[in-house]
Amino acid sequence: MATCNLCPPGRREHPEDEMAEHLRTAHPEVDEDGTRKGDDSSIVTGTSLESAPEPTA
Repeated sequence: MATCNLCPPGRREHPEDEMAEHLRTAHPEVDEDGTRKGDDSSIVTGTSLESAPEPTA
């Protein structure tokens, strides 16, 4: 599953293989590369991001 943070809570989870179609139909302001049309701000569509490493002293 993938999370669409552009959707309201409770309706954010979508199958990963359907996310591109979801973005095209539900959020047409988003380009295929995951940026918002007009200002190029990034929109994260995946849920497999890794945690940042712990800082060292």
